[in-house]
Amino acid sequence: MKLYKVLLAASILGAISMPARMADLYANVDLGTDNTITANTSANIAIGNMNTTDWAMAVGSNNTAKGNSIIVGRDNSGNDSHIIVGANNTATTPRYRQAIGTGNFIVGVHNNVEGDGSIVIGRANTAISENPHQPNTIIGNSSSAEGNGIVIGSSSIATSGNVAIGNNVYAIGTPDAVDPNNEFKFLKSDAKRGATSLVSFGGRQLKTIAPGAMTETSTDAVNGAQLYSVAKEAMRHSTVAAETYTSDIIVTEAKNPDGSTKYKLKMADNYVTSKIPTVNSSSSNITVDKYRQFNTTKDDYYVSLNQDLEGLSSAKFVAYEDPDFAPSVDANTSEINSNVVRFNNIRENLDSSMTAQGVYVNAAHNTASLQSTALTFNNSIDGNSSQFGTNGFSSQTHDGRHIEFSSDRIMAGNQQIHDVARGVDNTDAVNVAQLKEVESKITNINSDVINQSRAYTDAQVAKVGAGAAALAGLHPLEYNPNDKWSFGVGIGNYKNAKATALGAFYQPNDHTLFNIATTLGDSRNMVSLGANVKVGYQDPSLKTSRFELAQQIKDLQADNASLRADNASLHAYNEELRAEVKEIKVALQKLE
Repeated sequence: MKLYKVLLAASILGAISMPARMADLYANVDLGTDNTITANTSANIAIGNMNTTDWAMAVGSNNTAKGNSIIVGRDNSGNDSHIIVGANNTATTPRYRQAIGTGNFIVGVHNNVEGDGSIVIGRANTAISENPHQPNTIIGNSSSAEGNGIVIGSSSIATSGNVAIGNNVYAIGTPDAVDPNNEFKFLKSDAKRGATSLVSFGGRQLKTIAPGAMTETSTDAVNGAQLYSVAKEAMRHSTVAAETYTSDIIVTEAKNPDGSTKYKLKMADNYVTSKIPTVNSSSSNITVDKYRQFNTTKDDYYVSLNQDLEGLSSAKFVAYEDPDFAPSVDANTSEINSNVVRFNNIRENLDSSMTAQGVYVNAAHNTASLQSTALTFNNSIDGNSSQFGTNGFSSQTHDGRHIEFSSDRIMAGNQQIHDVARGVDNTDAVNVAQLKEVESKITNINSDVINQSRAYTDAQVAKVGAGAAALAGLHPLEYNPNDKWSFGVGIGNYKNAKATALGAFYQPNDHTLFNIATTLGDSRNMVSLGANVKVGYQDPSLKTSRFELAQQIKDLQADNASLRADNASLHAYNEELRAEVKEIKVALQKLE
């Protein structure tokens, strides 16, 4: 508040021409017109027009104040220790729950508050609190809060301990709809989510976030720079190479513009060679039978095991390219699932198999289409299985671990991935080193934010301390019935902050004092408004002020001087009488 506002308020108080009148009971103050002080109550202060007080204070017009409430403004209503500044505000409380009570603090117009301890600043806000330990806080316009809600913004809603920040934001939750994963989510402007302790920013970006700690137990938030660093570092350590089946899988390496490595994988035409130990010549281990299909002139050969193979050192099945025959094993489906080895060299329809969990190849090829192919290996002894195909590779172990590398997904079977390059692109993986770097950066930024917050808090506390010291330096002068106004100036200092305060005091009589004061020099000035009343019995004979005593003494001195003059005149007259008596005595003596 500027100086002219202080002088304006002082002028308004000075413009009240009528003297203060005592209400129904002693110690009530009524300044203005058409004010109503409730009967059988005391300590009421009504200043202005058409105010109603009931053990409370009302300054302004058409206010209703009850139960130790203080209201300044117009068309306000409050009970049970509320503080209201503004117009058209309403604050109600079911009952006075504490001996002293914290009450509600309301600044603005058209606000409605129900409950204890709420703070409402703005226009057309609604705060409802059925529990005295769950007050609401609203700063903005046309917003509502219920059950310990906090709203900073306009046209927003916060319930059940939630926080809504921004305009048109809804942070709504109930205790019986808690997120089982205890997740925090930022809602869009029209979104609702059933969870307690929710913070909603209305779908807005959250800028200038300090890096969070990246540990196993950390619950800190991370920023975009951390995620980008992690992804970039992971990509730098990712490598792909064909080691065992180099003739079946072709790996092409290239560099991306950002320095990361790009790998292209392609399946080559299969060249399948199967070797088994040399067959013991002393026994008939393998039987080879020739079959011919009825509609072809090509022979099929089936190789079967008569008994367990012993002493095998070399056995080889090779598929060769032939202009008249299709290869017996090519880039088609192969499966180890029988005890028979079969080769079919019909070009139009290939169907081959191998015994002892060998290879099964099946391909349907014609001029119209080529069916999708896959190569599958099943081991009935240890329960492991693997499959290669145009879509990628997958493996299932006997203990339930699943490893997959395909166009749909990549699964590592709950195993660690070593030698991961540092990620660069947004979709790259990151390694542990990158995460540690992010953690270090988050720690440093967190420390900087804490230091900046402390410095800002210290500066604000210093400003408040300086303002309080300046206001404390304002004092009214002694009551003078001939001069009821007095003004004061105060200067305060706390740490490195300074403040100046101006105050005005009005005393309509020797037992009533009104004061208004403000600090200057800052955009967040402090304002003070007070009323002081003496209560209790006062002896009228002892109510003489210092100025009245001085006047009485002056009058007594004048009377004393007059008496002295009269006394001197009487003394002279007495001397004349004595002289005349003496002359009479002399004359009488002569007559004798």
